Amino acid sequence: MKRQKLKNEWDAIYIGSYVSTKDLPKKKLPGIAVIGRSNVGKSTLINALTKQKGLARVSASPGKTQTLNFYEINEEFYLVDMPGYGYAKVSKEKRGDWSDLSSTFLAEFEQLLTLLILIDSNIPFQSIDQKFIEWCGENQIPFIIIRTKCDKSKPRELEQLQLDFEKTLKESWEELPLIIRHSGTKNIGHEDIKKELQRIVTEFKITG
Repeated sequence: MKRQKLKNEWDAIYIGSYVSTKDLPKKKLPGIAVIGRSNVGKSTLINALTKQKGLARVSASPGKTQTLNFYEINEEFYLVDMPGYGYAKVSKEKRGDWSDLSSTFLAEFEQLLTLLILIDSNIPFQSIDQKFIEWCGENQIPFIIIRTKCDKSKPRELEQLQLDFEKTLKESWEELPLIIRHSGTKNIGHEDIKKELQRIVTEFKITG
């Protein structure tokens, strides 16, 4: 007997890892991609959202994700784990390859619904994150910002860091994008993120 799926529960299946946008899955589904600086918590977020601890491997070596990793969710959409950016110990040549792969994917994947940009909530706004967000704006790529690891700092420090982050964003943006805090260890933000993504997918199915 087929297990009854609970409300807002995701059935997630690993589809494959790809080094070229020419070899992506043939099955046409909309996609939601996940990107951020290396070691920001992409795998942790994916595992938390799907409630599968080993679905996306959490690497001890930042910058190890070098492929586009596709996961099919509820037979409705793909969740795509993209290569991280900005890890200093990776060669410039290699970083360039990953950057090319990521930018090509974002430009060519027509079914992309939104991009989750993960940013560490415990440190000041990094230049590389700011530049990437601006690049998304210039290329009209819709995105949501996920402030990760929000359990690591004291509430007052966390709040001040976010206020500073938003202040910097407002210098370039008339309207702030959606910002959600997340913690994989404290179960913070999971349902808020899933609810928003499910809303986006449902809206696409109705209008698209």
